[in-house]
Amino acid sequence: MLMPQSEERRILAMIMIMITATLGTAAVVILLLYKDHISDVQRQLQFTVQSQARFLESVARHELRNADKLVEEDSTYEAAQATIRQFIDAHQNQSTFGETGELTLARLENESIVFLMIQRPTGTDLPDLSTDDSRAEAMRRALSGESGTLVGADYRGERVVAAYEPVKIINAGLVAKINLSEVRSDFNKAGTIALLISLILSTISVLFFRKVSNPLIQILSRQTKELQNQIEKDRESAAELEKANLLLVSSIQGQKESFIFGLDTQYRYLFFNSTHHEAMRQLYHANVDIGKSILDCISIVEDAARLKAHCDRALAGELVSVVERYGNDELTFFDVKLSPIVDGHGEIIGLTSNSQNITESTRLVMELRASRERFKTMFEQAPLGIALIDSLDGRFYEVNETFSEITGRSQEEMTTIDWMSITHPDDVQEDADNMALLNAGTISGFNIQKRYIRPDETIVWINMSIASLETNPDESPRHLCMIEDITKRVEFEANRKDMEEKMQQAQKLESLGVLAGGIAHDFNNLLMIILGNADMVLTNLGPHAPAREGVERIANTAHRAAELSKQMLSYSGQGHFIIEPIDLNFLIQEMTHLLNVSVSKSVVLKYHFGSDLPPILGDSTQILQVVMNLIINSSEAIGEKDGVISVTTGMRMCDSNYLNRIENQAGAGLVTPLEEGMYVYLEVADTGCGMTKETQAKIFDPFFTTKFTGRGLGLAALLGIVRGHKGMIRVHSKVEEGTTIEVLLPAADPILSEDSTSEIEKSDADWKGSGLVLLADDEETVRVITKQYLEYLGFDVLTAADGLEAVNLFREHSDKIACVLLDMTMPHMDGKEAFQKIREIKNDAAVILCSGYSEVHSRQHLDGDGLAGFLQKPYLSAELRDLLRQTLG
Repeated sequence: MLMPQSEERRILAMIMIMITATLGTAAVVILLLYKDHISDVQRQLQFTVQSQARFLESVARHELRNADKLVEEDSTYEAAQATIRQFIDAHQNQSTFGETGELTLARLENESIVFLMIQRPTGTDLPDLSTDDSRAEAMRRALSGESGTLVGADYRGERVVAAYEPVKIINAGLVAKINLSEVRSDFNKAGTIALLISLILSTISVLFFRKVSNPLIQILSRQTKELQNQIEKDRESAAELEKANLLLVSSIQGQKESFIFGLDTQYRYLFFNSTHHEAMRQLYHANVDIGKSILDCISIVEDAARLKAHCDRALAGELVSVVERYGNDELTFFDVKLSPIVDGHGEIIGLTSNSQNITESTRLVMELRASRERFKTMFEQAPLGIALIDSLDGRFYEVNETFSEITGRSQEEMTTIDWMSITHPDDVQEDADNMALLNAGTISGFNIQKRYIRPDETIVWINMSIASLETNPDESPRHLCMIEDITKRVEFEANRKDMEEKMQQAQKLESLGVLAGGIAHDFNNLLMIILGNADMVLTNLGPHAPAREGVERIANTAHRAAELSKQMLSYSGQGHFIIEPIDLNFLIQEMTHLLNVSVSKSVVLKYHFGSDLPPILGDSTQILQVVMNLIINSSEAIGEKDGVISVTTGMRMCDSNYLNRIENQAGAGLVTPLEEGMYVYLEVADTGCGMTKETQAKIFDPFFTTKFTGRGLGLAALLGIVRGHKGMIRVHSKVEEGTTIEVLLPAADPILSEDSTSEIEKSDADWKGSGLVLLADDEETVRVITKQYLEYLGFDVLTAADGLEAVNLFREHSDKIACVLLDMTMPHMDGKEAFQKIREIKNDAAVILCSGYSEVHSRQHLDGDGLAGFLQKPYLSAELRDLLRQTLG
């Protein structure tokens, strides 16, 4: 049944209105769903691209820390490349979201956008776009540092929904996108179907109005289901993105050698790998979990405090790299690196940590450092000098402090010179020959004694040992050198030989001196008998007695024999000196006439007298003999040719160094060294033939002479006289240049000079004494003649043949004995012990000592003072008389 036309129009209009309303409603619904779907896709894409960007930054920071081993200017680029490679490898086999979904990574190089990765199911070539190109708007924004979403053209010129995010640490951009056509496809289908339905309904609505509503509802229901299916697909795409994120996290978990974890701003775990989980369990017995604070998992308060301080630095934007010890084991060390996590707006939302267990390497470093310190201590404090020498140029590579002290140069200075520059020139050749053999491998080492020259030009003797060291093929060979300073040892050996020679000379002189002294002592006893008897005879003979002349000749001969005895004692250094102050200038001036006639007529004597000379204490006769002999020796050295003898006097302050130099001359040394002080010197210099060194070494030997036979003791006798006066002789001579002999004699103490100048009362030939005198002498003839003279002087005499008898007689008659004449050398008890015993019996006993030796020599054997006087044998009766008169008053 047909409807009226108006009604049909109304119904058609109604249907059209209904269809229009329906289509409008459907269009609005579809549009709203479409916008919601677009927003959902954008959020999913933005979440994907931001999570991937944060992960890329975390991996890049890890790679940057490990890039310290690279060359500094290449480290950032290489680290970025390593990060990109890891990211690309992680996405090679992953499926994308949707049929046209893509994840692209690009960098800006030379004003061009260079795509590094395009992940899409169908695959595509990597494009290369200019920054001026209108396409790839999303990537341009990401590379300019922006973050967000847009709907626009991609690098192919297609309209897409895209999310973009910069990855600043590697100077890259990350874009996730899907074709807008794919997003619209379902809604396009729905719109097309709705339009077709509207056309169909419009065509048949008049006939089938009621039936139209059900199909429409069915269509709308189907479209709704399709939209739900699309939403489900979008959710599946989000799940796929989550799987990709989990895949990236699993790649972190696979780094077993690194301790990786992430924290939020409240120190709560965002992620961690199994290595970190296991480490926390072992160190602190803690089970970590996502959302749990790492500080709550660390049971050691100090460890938690240190980690929190480092985390705070990272959350403040600092890249932290420290070496720390964690746990109870003091030798467990970790290389901790912390980096902040920054979101798309530049806000720090957490931190990541990538740490390494460096316990083993730290232990090796500590052991190496300790070993190095031990070696350095041993090297520097070694008592031997140690050095490393470069075999190619001979330079000192390193020296210790002892080596520096021995060579007299600083350790720094030693490393700038070579061994040849400090070696004594006489030792360079031997050392160079040995070094050549060592460098050639002929020998592995050698040991020599050599000399180094210090900067002050002093010589140091060393004992040096050198051995080759094994070195790497790319290093120059080196030698280990050890030296020991043996300068004192060498000097000691030289001094020992010199002292042995001096001791042999001294022993020879002392032996001859002892022999001469012994002979002189016995000879003086015999002369004492001769002179004593001659004196007694002359005393009783009148001046005109016929026998007087013969007796006087006997006495004079005995006196000459006494002078010979004095020479023997002078040679032995034990002569009888009449000690008195002597003006050396006056003494020489008094004998100039005698000296002038004693030298050759072709020789000129010149005198140079020092002014204000202090006196010397000595025997003027002996000093005159020294002067005479020196000038006669100089005259004979000049011979018949013209020449000059210079006699010079003066005074000199002599220190120990000067005296030691003189003492070191062959034969000139004393057993007892001279004391420092003022000395008066006599110097006799000639222009004669001079002496060789061999001759100079023997001039003080007894009986040595370069003259014809039978000329006496010469300088040996002079040496004895000078030694007896506590002086010394210095000789300097060169062949054809002449000889200079200097005699040093100590200046007199003013007090001693005054004491020595006190005059003894004049002799009184008619003086007579009285009382008991004890005479002790082991020579019977001496006792007889002395007793006779004592009795002649009016004394009563007790005689003793030895010291023991003398002590006993003194003990028995001590209250009656006025004086004791005591011989020094006696059997059973010598004069020294007898003197002591007598003083013990009576401490003020007057004792006169008699001896064939000098007074000085004899007094040295007595302890303390207390002698009333001294008589040297042979003495005259007048000397005995005067001494007794002085002693007894």
